[in-house]
Parts: sequence; structure tokens; C-alpha cells
Amino acid sequence: PRCMTSLFDQAKIDLHEKYGRPHNNQPMVNDIILHEVGDTMTFWNWDLSIMPPQWILVPATCRAVTEHAYVFVADDQWNVHMDSDDVAQVAYYWEEGTYNDSTSGIYELDTENFGQPPDELDDDDHIYIFYSELGSYQGSVFDGYFSVFNEYTEEEAQDMGGHSNEVEMFYMSCHPGDPVSPIRISVLAHEFEHMIHWAADPNEESWVDEGCAEYAMLLFGMPDPLVSFPNNPNNDLTQWDNQFADYIKTFMFFTYLSDHYGGAETIRTIVQEQQNSVGGVQMALINMGYSQPFESIFLDWTAANFYHGRGGADMPYPDSHYVYYSIDPPAFHISQHFNDHPGEGNITGVQSWAAKYVAFNCSDWVMINIYNQNEAESGFGWFEYSAPGNISLEWASLGIDSQWDTHHYDPNDYTAALVCGLGEYPTYNFEYVSEIVNKIDIAPGIANDFYINQIYPNPFNNNTLIRYSSPANSSADLEIYDIAGRLVRNWRITDNQNTGEIIWDGKNNDGEDAVSGIYLFKLSDSENSQIIKGTLLK
Repeated sequence: PRCMTSLFDQAKIDLHEKYGRPHNNQPMVNDIILHEVGDTMTFWNWDLSIMPPQWILVPATCRAVTEHAYVFVADDQWNVHMDSDDVAQVAYYWEEGTYNDSTSGIYELDTENFGQPPDELDDDDHIYIFYSELGSYQGSVFDGYFSVFNEYTEEEAQDMGGHSNEVEMFYMSCHPGDPVSPIRISVLAHEFEHMIHWAADPNEESWVDEGCAEYAMLLFGMPDPLVSFPNNPNNDLTQWDNQFADYIKTFMFFTYLSDHYGGAETIRTIVQEQQNSVGGVQMALINMGYSQPFESIFLDWTAANFYHGRGGADMPYPDSHYVYYSIDPPAFHISQHFNDHPGEGNITGVQSWAAKYVAFNCSDWVMINIYNQNEAESGFGWFEYSAPGNISLEWASLGIDSQWDTHHYDPNDYTAALVCGLGEYPTYNFEYVSEIVNKIDIAPGIANDFYINQIYPNPFNNNTLIRYSSPANSSADLEIYDIAGRLVRNWRITDNQNTGEIIWDGKNNDGEDAVSGIYLFKLSDSENSQIIKGTLLK
């Protein structure tokens, strides 16, 4: 495990509620240096070779002093699993450079991108980095951890069942594993983010804190490998079980947010936001100027997880919302394949804030009806894409006992369903019924269909034609967004305009020329939503 977050969750909440204090989040400018090389200390530490972990005292010696850190190594590990060359590397990466930037180290990287660390008790701006043999338990090797107990006095910590060294510090492992391997050095950035996050929002939920700490490893230049989660995407984003897949799911989500919603500044805003979990992420996005609801962003993210790894990133004009820019994830696992039409079946056990991917291998033109079998509102998405990069994503939030009629799909296109649980219902279940239909019956233009055609021409430099259809006796919205998710142009389609076409002149709602780039064209009503892409070249 990357660290022992789950073991600190309740302590983090209890300590904050009982001994909550204002934090000094201003840059620390004092010149206090409490240690020099050769000084000794005895640290309270956890023995992680047994569960639950036991507190032990470990003698250590200061082996390096940098501008912002004291590097201590347990005496029984010196010149056994860690030596002076290792300490020199730690000092370099902490102060001087990262894998992405040779001009600034982890301290500057994390403080610039997440905020200032705490300085609760010792009035010293140095962070204690303590290397010892953290051990392993039943095959699990521990890289490091940040303990909130150290931010309180020993008396306060004991009152809550722990111990404190009364300094800002985190613990790193020098055995098992190489203490200066690339991934272990990257964990320094991960653990430092935890310290900063605690200073800004001490009772944040683990999935948010861990996702931001994993993002710190991306900024450092050595992120965790994208394994485990792609093979089991039916994993509640907001549920933290301290499994490696949990690290990867949160890492991918916050990387997706950074790629599409404001970069590292958005992640910093999330770290500093006082609201927690989904509400905190939503509020941070609002503060950054984004109005998309969390549910919509979550569904776009799950679509990107599917689409990117199946060739989407290599298409000539990839839809920006369904690919990553900073990472290159593999193809996500399809849990079910449905081959018989007409037919019916069930898609069960979808966790909240999670997704299953299923494929419908159609040999005919078909209609598929999806039924919500749950006692709660449930999300369902649908893909269709074909080379070179045409994709449509529709999604609906289905009410109790409601159904959703999909569009009719050409068997030459790849068809897959994204099944999501939107909300806090434990698990979600869906039923599908398919029927073969005649291609003539589904020709574009019938009044009771719902679709938005590919724009023509595409790309375009002046005007482009948008053809659409929505069910009769209903109203719909046709909206155009830029790649950052900002609304550019919109039209209200009333119930007597349910089939037609609109010419977009490349201008925004204020009459100003839109800039060159990829745009999203979205048709939606109260039950359906479909998005296509187009490229404006000027």
C-alpha cells in the first residue's frame, strides 16, 4: 500500500474535533535550525509487521540538513539498508529537482501546487523525513505514511490512543525495497501532499486526499502504474478500502479533472476547499468557474476511461472530453457481452459512483430498452463510435421504475453500454430488452426519434449545418461547448420545432467570433442527451 491512510481516518477526525486549532498556512520565513548532522532523536513509530500496528520507539540520527528538511535514518538501518549516497539523493529531490523539472524539488513542487504545510508546535519550517524499516504484513509492503498525531502534543495524542513526536514529519521506508528507487522517491511528494492537505482541510475524506496525493506523483514525474482499477472499474470512487485499485481510481479521476477543468490550479482549489467529498469537489469547480454538475463530470470520466484505451486517443480529431492528456490508460475491462437479438438480460451489482462496461454485438439494427430496477435514481450511459473517431455518448438519470429507449445502432459500429450508479444507493441493477428493427424504420428525420447528426461540413471555417430531431410534444436544448466545458452558444427547441436544422455561424451568444478548436454539440431534453464533436478552423 502507498500509505496507511485508513488507519488514521478516525484519528484525523477525532483529533480535529477535540483539539481543532487555527493553522499557520502562511509561508514560513523563520531561520530556526534545530538540528545538525549527527544529532540523535528517538521517534515514536509504528511497527507495521503486525496488525493493528503497534507503537514503538526507534533511535535515529540526523544524516542531512537542507533548507526545508531534516533527514533522519533509524540507527539500525544505517549502512545496512540506507547510506550517505541514498541520503544525498533524498536531499537532492527534496530541494533541487524532480523528474519533470530539474530546477525545483519536491518542497517547492508541492507548496506551489497544493499550499503551505502546517507549523503547529515547533516554530521550525523544516520537515522531518524519517527513514526506518517499516516492514511488511502478509505480503503487503508499505512505502510511507503521514501521521496526524504528530501535529498535536504528546498529551493530546495519548488521549486519543496514539503518540506524537510534536514535529511536522512523515515516515518513509528504507526496507523492504530500495529507499531511492524512482517510485519510492515519488512517494515523498505523495506524503508531503497529505501533510499540506491536512493543514488546509483536516477532515477531508480519504478518496479526495489520496487522489490529490497521487496527482502529486504525476507532477513529480513518476506516477503509479495504471493497473488493477482498469480490470475492475465497478469500484465506488468515493469508497476508500486502501487497495491499490483505490489509489489508481482516485489518481485517474483527479488527473481527468486537471486535464479538462483548469489544470493543477483546480486540484489546489480542491485541497484548500473546506467542504468535503463530492460536495467539496463540486464547490471547488464552481469557484474555478465551471458549472457542470458532478454527475455529468463523473459520467464523462467513465466514458473517457472506456474510450481512450480503445483507440480514442489516436483518432485524428479525438473528442476532448473522452480522452486524457496527461496519462495513457489501457483498455478497461468489459464485464458482459450480449450477442443475441432480440433478447433480454440483466446488468446487476453496479456500485454507487462506479461503472460497468457491457458490449452489445449486433448483427442487425436493434433498439435496446433499459429499465431501472432500483429504488433510487440511477445513471445509465451509452456509447457508439466508429473510425475515424466518431463517438456519441448519451446518458440518462433514470427515476424509479422508469425506462430509457436507446437509439438504433448500425451493426457496423462498435456499441457498448456504460452502466453507472449515480448517488449513494449501495448497488444498482438494470434490465435490458432488445428488438431487431428494420433500417427503413429508423431513417433520420422521423419526428419521434431523438438524435443529433454529425455537423456538415466538419471541420469548418465559417458556417456549419446541425441537423437534429427530438420527440414530439417536448422541448429540448441544443448547446455548444468549448473544450474547457464553457457554454458558447445555445438554442431552445420548442415542441413545434422537434425536427429541423440550425446553422451555426461560428459566433458565441454575444455575437463575437469563437476561436479555432474542438467544440461539443449537445442535444438534450428531460430524458435524453447526445453529444457530437466538431472542429472550427479560422
